[in-house]
Amino acid sequence: MKRITFMLVCGAGLAMATPALAKPPTAEMARTCRQQALDAHPTPRVGTMDGVATAQREFFRDCVARKQEEQGN
Repeated sequence: MKRITFMLVCGAGLAMATPALAKPPTAEMARTCRQQALDAHPTPRVGTMDGVATAQREFFRDCVARKQEEQGN
């Protein structure tokens, strides 16, 4: 009996300690954020090493996080 109680208490503690996972972005949100990232950081011509891909990814992640916050997810 003690073992079952211990397992239940541990399980409840782990469930409460696990952070809530954010919902994945909707397709519409992803399209909007992708377009905004490309507008903010245009892709350079082929052959140039500009490092814009990192800036685009960071902008996209920030945009999705911001829009999810606005929606209350």
